[in-house]
Amino acid sequence: LIVSGDIDVLKLVTAERPLSSAYDAFRLAADRAQSVKVVLTAD
Repeated sequence: LIVSGDIDVLKLVTAERPLSSAYDAFRLAADRAQSVKVVLTAD
């Protein structure tokens, strides 16, 4: 379903943070009231 495009997984990403902010990204990811998925990006 993901490969065919029937499910858009990008809608699950609620935040993107740079790797240098990993600590804050993990805190955000742990708070299920604020996030579904948090993506770390290369600085």
